[in-house]
Amino acid sequence: PKLMEASLRFYEKALEYHSRRSQGDGCGWERAVVLQQLGAVSLRIARPDAEGRTGWRAKRHLEAAQRWLAECAELCRGTPGHPRDSVLFDNAFNTTQTRMEFTATVEKMRAQTCGRMGDTKQAYVHLEESERLEKLAKGDAVERQAQLAASGNGTSPGKAAAAAAETAPSSGVAAMTPKELWAAEPAETRRLKEYRYMDKGPNVFILLELNEHLGLGPEGSQAVLSLQQFKVQCEAESVDVRLRLRRPDGQVWQFHLLLAPLCKEIVPE
Repeated sequence: PKLMEASLRFYEKALEYHSRRSQGDGCGWERAVVLQQLGAVSLRIARPDAEGRTGWRAKRHLEAAQRWLAECAELCRGTPGHPRDSVLFDNAFNTTQTRMEFTATVEKMRAQTCGRMGDTKQAYVHLEESERLEKLAKGDAVERQAQLAASGNGTSPGKAAAAAAETAPSSGVAAMTPKELWAAEPAETRRLKEYRYMDKGPNVFILLELNEHLGLGPEGSQAVLSLQQFKVQCEAESVDVRLRLRRPDGQVWQFHLLLAPLCKEIVPE
């Protein structure tokens, strides 16, 4: 009957020792993992009794879970890389989760904690955040970065793209927002076969030289006003890049670069 309390003391002691260690590779994710486990154990201990009642001890553990998970969520936002790629406790612990998968799990636990504490409104906030993260992890990479950036500075991705179109140099053709470009039927689709890449260890970058690889000369960079003119779909073994732009004659062209299968599996995020 005391095993749950014992495991809680174990994780608290692990957090105490971890705080004394110098910060190194994976230390951020190590602390995040311990905080998540503290939240999970606290939630289990705080289960209601057979009659559905929550005593003062359970409430104390729910409050502790709320603190642990809030710190964990904050740490997830500032820690680089993914927990699945980090060396956790000298490989004594491992996880298959990416950053967004791990953070989405933490948000679900925060929703459960708030729900059991009677804060239904905040529980839905955390649940919506979890669903948003899960959706972003599977969607367009450019849209994901735009939403993450917008959530940080309080602006809308759509408004930012529209502003870029309005301030772009005039070529005699009415500017189109990225949303309008993707709603239009392209007059021509060209398959791209040239690109550059940079391998930086944990990250590999695909580079498109607009004035060189599109075959349009200087017109290429002049026609691309926003990153939202790109759509990038990443899977474990493929990268699908699409670009739309409006040419001086008013036609919408689409450029398509498909890399599949990749030599090594990637993390789609």
